[in-house]
Amino acid sequence: MKYSIITPMHNSFQYMQRYFSHFELQTYKDFELIIVDDCSTDDSYDLLLQYMEKSDLNIKCYRLEKNMGPGVARNYALDMAKGEWVTFVDSDDWIEADMYEILHGAIKKENALISCCGRYDVYGEKKITGRNSYGGNVEDVRIQPLPEMGAGSVMLDNLAVDVGTTVRKTEDPDSI
Repeated sequence: MKYSIITPMHNSFQYMQRYFSHFELQTYKDFELIIVDDCSTDDSYDLLLQYMEKSDLNIKCYRLEKNMGPGVARNYALDMAKGEWVTFVDSDDWIEADMYEILHGAIKKENALISCCGRYDVYGEKKITGRNSYGGNVEDVRIQPLPEMGAGSVMLDNLAVDVGTTVRKTEDPDSI
């Protein structure tokens, strides 16, 4: 398994149709989705289980016993991750069809331990370029080594829709 994609979910299955459809369209297929239900009080968990039965996606589903927040759900999923790389995508987000293919290519090219991409904020039909986690406009950042992180880091522009994803190597525990 190359990528473990972690998603916390709380009362949000109703927003996940687009999320799932974009994973189904991924051009890079070597990934698992780890979805942790943070004790939803609606039918999100049951709907997720039903979706898993009919889906061809590699989905692992876990449920917390009480609502602990998305950070706890993500940390729980980290212990379940089987991928060489870990990334996070929220349940109301979606990604470009070639995002993981491009991130994987950049990781290989730069021999990086971490890879980041920007995001778009979408309001109806209007797509607004987001800002990356380092404060610059996404389109201003290309491939940039960040030695203060202890490894090469790759910033890629215009890859994700409303995500701002970071991919981290799982065998580098200091990067998580």
